[in-house]
Amino acid sequence: MGNWYTNRSLLKSALTIPASTTGSHADLDNTLEAVSRLLDDYVGYPFYPSSGVLYFTPVNTMRLILPEPLLSVNAIDLDLHGTNTSYDTVMSSACYNLFPYNATNQSPPQPFWEIETRYSATMVFPINFQRSVRISGTWGYFNQTTPTSATPTADLASGTTTFAMTNATALSPGQTLLMGTEQMFVTRTPASATGVHTSTIDVNRGVNGTQSATHSGSTAVVVYTYPIVDRATLYQAEQDYRAKDAAMGAAGGEPFGVQRPAMAGGLHPFTRRMLDGFRKPVAV
Repeated sequence: MGNWYTNRSLLKSALTIPASTTGSHADLDNTLEAVSRLLDDYVGYPFYPSSGVLYFTPVNTMRLILPEPLLSVNAIDLDLHGTNTSYDTVMSSACYNLFPYNATNQSPPQPFWEIETRYSATMVFPINFQRSVRISGTWGYFNQTTPTSATPTADLASGTTTFAMTNATALSPGQTLLMGTEQMFVTRTPASATGVHTSTIDVNRGVNGTQSATHSGSTAVVVYTYPIVDRATLYQAEQDYRAKDAAMGAAGGEPFGVQRPAMAGGLHPFTRRMLDGFRKPVAV
């Protein structure tokens, strides 16, 4: 499990499940995982940021349309000889623009969906070979974070999955943390398992293409956030969780005042409405 767009504590609160109640955690977690992946499937890509390498076969020397949103580029490598194993040319950042030009100035900031070569470029995309472009970077729609008051109580070794944090109760299972350049997915926090408040949390280390690393006790901890998508996730998760105990899987009622139950399955119309603005842009 990993990369939920809201967390267990918020879902428990929305469902009026007491914070100290632990028996429902497996069902809650399964619901959040299923709904988060359902949202990814609806828009056609993951919202969360992930580091990785993707390969492309351009059909235009001046324009490369991306199937997934791009947040930042580490390197664009070109295969000019059709080997698919030796990317012998690095495309200089002076040779291309990321498009839309003003994506990062939007509120919230948006990703890039195309790369175009500049008219003054000394190199363009090779169109004679398959997989002739290799891009390493950060993919996903959102790269938004908010600070937390939590910090490690001591230096943290690489690979350690259970450790103490100051202000650990500010965290919740289902959050993805960023410490340095490493992402961690939170699976347990104080009170999330036994109801007893301690300072220990459990995490999955080095998620989303990042590497597990050492961190000092003073390392700042931020948590990833997903504007609008978090609300859509919470709304859909409430519907799905309640449906498991409802007659014939019905929960929530039809929209627009129609007085008949809405059958479970797929995204609620309200959820789809919140997500429609995130669908892949149509290439022209």
